[in-house]
Amino acid sequence: MYIVEKTRGVNAFKYFDYYLFIIVAALTTVGLIVLRSATEGDDSYMFKQIVAGVVGLVGSFIIAAIDYKSFRLLSHFVYLGVLGLLVLVLFIGEGKEESGTQGWINLGGFNLQPSELSKLAFVLLAAFYFERLLEGEGKFNRLIILVVFALPFGLVFLQPDWGTCMVIGVIFVVMIFIAGFPYKFIFISLAAFIASTPIIWNFFMDKFQKDRILVFLNPEKDLTHKGWQVAEAKTAIGSGQMYGRGLFQGVQKAIVPANHTDFIFSVLGEELGFVGAAIVVLLFFLLIFRCIYIARTSRDYYGSFLVIGLTAMYISHIFENIGMCIGLLPVTGIPLPFLSYGGTAMITNLIAFGVIMNVSMRRQKSFFEES
Repeated sequence: MYIVEKTRGVNAFKYFDYYLFIIVAALTTVGLIVLRSATEGDDSYMFKQIVAGVVGLVGSFIIAAIDYKSFRLLSHFVYLGVLGLLVLVLFIGEGKEESGTQGWINLGGFNLQPSELSKLAFVLLAAFYFERLLEGEGKFNRLIILVVFALPFGLVFLQPDWGTCMVIGVIFVVMIFIAGFPYKFIFISLAAFIASTPIIWNFFMDKFQKDRILVFLNPEKDLTHKGWQVAEAKTAIGSGQMYGRGLFQGVQKAIVPANHTDFIFSVLGEELGFVGAAIVVLLFFLLIFRCIYIARTSRDYYGSFLVIGLTAMYISHIFENIGMCIGLLPVTGIPLPFLSYGGTAMITNLIAFGVIMNVSMRRQKSFFEES
């Protein structure tokens, strides 16, 4: 156990990770500015996003103040609570016609999206069992890890929210890879997924979901309907050229659907150009590299896997969102962390930041050196 008592509790803020905080603060600030432009000054969007940001930030500092060792027990209750919400949303949840997903619970002025919370809950509990596995607890914990993964994945699958399923899947694969699972386990899982693809395509996927994939494979197939959103997003990004049209000066952004949520990167590209977009991408890379460093230098397995799982969550969101905006990946409705409009997503990303900050403030020994 690599703990220095003076780093416990609130005193741990003496080791506050200013690098991580500055990166997240910069991304959130850029997000608010671009959101203001995307919504053309509609104060309701800004108000809700700022409220979510404040709630998430306060929550992140509270989380950071509690020694993450306590999360081992609390994670079980969080996980079960989120599973309950995922079940509830299947019965009383509201959906969005354009996404075909029944994934929101109306709380009167605020739409709670349990699938966003499911990623955080999964990481918190899975990290506990990965730690036990690496400490020699045996094969039984491998089975538990599979169950911990399968329950939220299956419930999100039923909404259906394919984007979040993909994110949970990426988190799971990254964590089992870092944990050193036998390669045959990974290959068997991959083979099973590939073998199930025809069943998923024919019996579980709606027509609009199939259309997204077909349009991705053949972008010229339907530029006036199914492929129109991506085509307009690419046009907006390209029209920004090197330095952009200038903040609040975008023209093409008004044509791009969901320009304040899933396609906010198109607004960024049009108004700030290649330079502005590159700076934001650089900030994301700095965030990822900082998180990887924190995972490597965590004092124990649990802290390392907490950061590994949450970093995988950030990575999958960043690559999928930007990839779909520039036509390199199919559209899945994945928001861009800290930039896209969405209260639950903003709170989830900031709480994840708080967990990573927590581990960073209490680092003592390298995870990879110990292992």
